[in-house]
Amino acid sequence: MRTESAHDSLCRQRSNNEIPDGGTGLTSRLVWRRIGDGRPPFRLAWLCQAPSQREDSTKHAAIIGPIAVLLAAGTAVASVDMSPRPGGVYRLKPGIYVARGESCRSPANAVIRQYDGRGISGAHSRACRVTIRSHRSNRFVVDQSCIDAGSGPAPRSTERQTVTVHDALTFTQATGGTGTTYRYCPIDQLPAGLRNAES
Repeated sequence: MRTESAHDSLCRQRSNNEIPDGGTGLTSRLVWRRIGDGRPPFRLAWLCQAPSQREDSTKHAAIIGPIAVLLAAGTAVASVDMSPRPGGVYRLKPGIYVARGESCRSPANAVIRQYDGRGISGAHSRACRVTIRSHRSNRFVVDQSCIDAGSGPAPRSTERQTVTVHDALTFTQATGGTGTTYRYCPIDQLPAGLRNAES
């Protein structure tokens, strides 16, 4: 048998005031309630309910419960990464990368790289395309051709690079010397201008 909780006690006091003719009374029940203006997210709340109301709320909870589990966090749903999966020539995740140790939220132009599946461009290059010259394990020796400007007309140039892919979110790029390691930045950590560049 269900024991009376503190919530039940409060509901019983309400019953004495609201159902004076000895009705079935009110008991407490934990149900999903909308917060604020009636839109998601939802939260759990105690309600005082008569038996007929409890039957209706059980049906309602069966529908709302699974939705509320997904929406209760609100911002967590909004922050889901919808960017493309790893792929392309290097099997990296397409998007914006910054040099290891640099912030994704306010990176300098010099430490930014963008991978689009066909090449790795910088802040002052675009439309980069790779021709693989050799490939062993996770190490690629390539000739990368880029338009030498972030925008507007500019010539295309080619340079030899060595790219080492550590995992789907990290790579090292070297051009004739010591390389620099870059890490992927989730889109919700980027400043507005770079979010637009990624999309």
